Amino acid sequence: MPKIVTRGHIAMPLALAVSLLPAMANACSVCMGAADDDIVIGVNMAVFMLLGVTGTMLGSIAAFMLHLNRRAKRFSLTQPDEKSKPGV
Repeated sequence: MPKIVTRGHIAMPLALAVSLLPAMANACSVCMGAADDDIVIGVNMAVFMLLGVTGTMLGSIAAFMLHLNRRAKRFSLTQPDEKSKPGV
C-alpha cells in the first residue's frame, strides 16, 4: 500500500529547518522598519501604484454605469408610452 503524504509530513521538517537556521528567518528591511532603504521606497511605490490602478478601474466602471443610466433615462423620454399605442 502506498504511503500518503500529508501537510504535516511537509510542514514539520520545514518548521524544524527554519527554527534551526534563525538567520534565514530574519525579516527584510521593510518589516524591520528601515524607512530610508531603497527596497522600502520600492514597496511603497508599488502599493501606491496598485491602489492607483484599482481606483482608476473602479472609477471608470462607475462612470460607465452612470453613462448608461443617463442614456437609458434619455432613451425612455424619447419613446412613446405603452398606453398611447393604438390597438395593442
